[in-house]
Amino acid sequence: METKKVLIAEDDKLLSTIFRMFLKELGYELVGIVINGNEAIDKCKELKPDVILMDIHLQGEIDGIQTAQIIQESLNLPVIFISHDTREETIKSAISNPSYGFLAKPIDISSLGVSIELAYYKHKNIQKKTINDQLYKTLIENSPDAVIVIMDNRIEYLNNSALSMLNILDVNNVLHHSIQELFLDKATDVILNGIEKAAKGNKKIEDTDIVIPGGEQEDLYLKIF
Repeated sequence: METKKVLIAEDDKLLSTIFRMFLKELGYELVGIVINGNEAIDKCKELKPDVILMDIHLQGEIDGIQTAQIIQESLNLPVIFISHDTREETIKSAISNPSYGFLAKPIDISSLGVSIELAYYKHKNIQKKTINDQLYKTLIENSPDAVIVIMDNRIEYLNNSALSMLNILDVNNVLHHSIQELFLDKATDVILNGIEKAAKGNKKIEDTDIVIPGGEQEDLYLKIF
């Protein structure tokens, strides 16, 4: 099993020494200890650690929360916040950012090990889901079938085929508009009836031929929330 790499961002030398001993005993590779946000960002770019332990109140131009936000936005690396400060406003500020954990000092070795494992695998799962979502979105976007997503009778999404079928040049011109604005009255009635039946029976809408404003008969596939 590959050894997970951990970076520590902590300006307390005693705590850094304790973390070093804990990580060694737990079998993790300590790739560096930094004392401010700018150093943390530089080290993350250089070393690409698997997990970062980040003191919330780092000294310097940017604190730990700001540093974590930059690291996650630019490098997509998981950060576990650590702090003596457990005030409500501090915790809220930490978890308002994409968070992979919060450890209150003093930290025991078992809590540290569990937090690192949870952060590592949570990050891996999010990465996998993001890739799958992107692949799915690409397939839907380029599908030859017209796909329209409707929520509360409002248009939330149209794929490229739907835009072409309806002769829509700019999707922003129809997003959040009612479906009545897209189709002829007869087609709208068919769609609304299908939505109502599907909602009552908790079933998918059956494939339906409809007539679009241009006068052509087309198959339309709908996803309803």
